[in-house]
This record gives sequence, C-alpha cells and structure tokens, in this order.
Amino acid sequence: MELIMESTSTNTLETRLRPQVSLLTIFTSYFIVGLTAFGMAILQKLKALVMDSHWLSEEEMNEGLAMVQLYPGPLMVDFAAYVGYRLRGVIGAILATTGFILPSFVLMSVLSAFYFAAGNLPWVHPLFLGLEALVDEVRRQAPEIRVDLLSDHGNDFVPSRRIALAADPRAAGFHPTGRPRRPGGRVAAA
Repeated sequence: MELIMESTSTNTLETRLRPQVSLLTIFTSYFIVGLTAFGMAILQKLKALVMDSHWLSEEEMNEGLAMVQLYPGPLMVDFAAYVGYRLRGVIGAILATTGFILPSFVLMSVLSAFYFAAGNLPWVHPLFLGLEALVDEVRRQAPEIRVDLLSDHGNDFVPSRRIALAADPRAAGFHPTGRPRRPGGRVAAA
C-alpha cells in the first residue's frame, strides 16, 4: 500500500500520512452502499464508510458535507463524488459516483424491461392503480403524520408546532387557508 503525504494548514503546517485507496476499492465500496442503503440511511452509511475506512478525517468529511450542499443535485451522490475526488482525483470521483448510482440504474432498467414485457397482462394495470392510490394516500397523510410526531401529548399549539408552522403550515396541522385541521385531516369550517 502506497502512502501519500498531504499537507494542510490551519494555523500551523501539519503533515499527515494517508493510505492511497485503490480505484477498485472505491468503486466496490460505493457500489455496496448504493445496493444496500435507501432513504436517509444512505447518508449515515456514506459517513460510516468514510470514517470506518479512515479515508478522511471527521473535519474533512464535515467540510465536504457542508460544501456539497451548495452543489446542484442529490446530496448523497455529490458527497460520494467529493470523497472519491479527495481520495483519487477525477477518476476517483467518477468511480465513486458510478458505483453509487449503478445499482439504482440497473434496478430501474430491469423493472422497466419487466413493465414493458408484462405491461399488457391483465393483472399489471390494476396493480399499478393500487400502487398509485397507495402513494397518493401516503402523500396526503404526510402532514398528519408529522403533526403526530410534533404534538405534545394533546396540547393544541406547542412550541415545536410553531417551528413546524413556520416551515410548512400543513406540518403543524393547518390548512394553507389558515384554518386549523380537525383530527383525520379535514379542514374546519369557516
């Protein structure tokens, strides 16, 4: 394993030794994360990968997370590219990004091929109508779910709800018209 000398300066010049990570290791590590993680757990897995492998210091990782929030695009993909770039330059960034995105791309390609091959079967259309209804209901109930998480055991208007109201009126239990919601998501009469 080859060691790279990296100089960073804050107030004084400090030199650290960092092992050079192989391109194959970068690709396979991000491929595994892309294959096994979903939702906000992806960010935790990416951070754990970087810290457990000692690829970057915690300060470098946090600075990178802060920086990639300014980039357009998905935060997790940008962070994977950042770490790959810090480890092996442009090639590392390309391989980290490709490894991270490839499982999703393959899954969507396979599901699309299945849909086009089996789309005319009689049971496929009702299945997708049911899935569409499920997604619509989850989206409709999302504000009420957040209200339950923010409520303070029956108090109608607690400080956490005020914060949520500032961010999203629906999250705090209010309809965009300003009228409060009744339990079950119905808007109170004017």
